[in-house]
Amino acid sequence: MGCADHYRQIRVAFIWKTCTFKHIPKSWFVLPLLQSRLLASLPWNCSCYCILLYHFVYISHLTKLQTHANFQKTFIIKASPQDVYAALTNPEIIALWTGEDAVMSTTPDSEFEWWGGDICGKNIEFEQDKKIVQEWYFEETETSIVTIKTHTDKKGTDLEINQINIPDDAFDNIVEGWEDAIVEALKDLLEE
Repeated sequence: MGCADHYRQIRVAFIWKTCTFKHIPKSWFVLPLLQSRLLASLPWNCSCYCILLYHFVYISHLTKLQTHANFQKTFIIKASPQDVYAALTNPEIIALWTGEDAVMSTTPDSEFEWWGGDICGKNIEFEQDKKIVQEWYFEETETSIVTIKTHTDKKGTDLEINQINIPDDAFDNIVEGWEDAIVEALKDLLEE
């Protein structure tokens, strides 16, 4: 055994013994680092900081995942899919059912605003009369992906809403917004 190998074994043993995080098994964040060549090339103190940094990032990631929810629901609107799609993409029609000016375009990567910017984000994808994909902004760093699909139904349009990555503190408002503010307003406008 060479001097470098012996030094690495001592360092690995030290790192293993000094990891005392009680709420997560050591193997979840230590073993991948122990197996990496990067760890072997770093000075001893730097290796300890790498483990602490990895732990911080991993736990932060878990916490972030646990604070988001998804919303999925289907609504029936007594209007054609073409009319429902137009009501969700044409800024003049959006202004009719929101009561405020809207910024909207069916160009991917364009920005949009409804209700004076209360709902805003980026348009990602469009399939004429069938699908809208948007990224909604929450605060400065939070985003949520919204997929809206229209399907022909014997009663009119089957409007499928799927919104993922909703911050927990905004979830109730989002659900109420979809059910009461958006879908009911669309029904009032489009259903005769």
